[in-house]
Amino acid sequence: MSTLNCVNYKNRGACQAKVIQSLCSLTCGYCSTENTTTTTAAPTTTSVNETLLNATCQDNHSKCANWSASGFCSSNYTNYMSNNCARSCGFCGVWNNWSTWTTCSVKCGGGVQQRKRSCKASVCAGDSTVMRACNRNRCTTCFDQVSYCSAFAQAGKCSETLWKYMCRKSCKVCVEPAQSNPAICADKHTNCPAAAEQGGCSDTRVQSVCPKSCNVCTTPC
Repeated sequence: MSTLNCVNYKNRGACQAKVIQSLCSLTCGYCSTENTTTTTAAPTTTSVNETLLNATCQDNHSKCANWSASGFCSSNYTNYMSNNCARSCGFCGVWNNWSTWTTCSVKCGGGVQQRKRSCKASVCAGDSTVMRACNRNRCTTCFDQVSYCSAFAQAGKCSETLWKYMCRKSCKVCVEPAQSNPAICADKHTNCPAAAEQGGCSDTRVQSVCPKSCNVCTTPC
């Protein structure tokens, strides 16, 4: 690393971070020779993450402090100020609010949804995206889970396991409730109720063994 960059890091107080100590040992005063006593880092309560945040989150304009005092951090100039005057505005390491959760990826059988947030400055600690499970109820009716299943079926994608699951109706692999002979709807294994309770009915193989617990029958679509 160049001497100029090391000086900049030192001026920003980043020498407390071990990675900066390693790259800028001379500038940060961590070099040792045979005739000198080895210098050790001074105790500090500042975390490495906080030190690096402070080192990278800086003002990029000499008038940032004045603009901040004039209220520009919370005005129509917020976007500009967050990018150029993060330190004066107190945006360092501060997140914007979470977005609302997205629509679940599937209608049944277990999907995911996510929400996001953005950092007010150049860097923040933590995750910008989180996900959670949704619609974990078992699928009990015959329908496609995505709008383009018909086109995928026509393109021959039904031979792939994923699309057999996502496009049951278009791929003609689902089953419908019995109409003429309800007696044929019977489980073939004693563990079927437990399997259904745990969401196993999203698997067509479980449906074929447990038509009663999964609320399906053996009559093809």
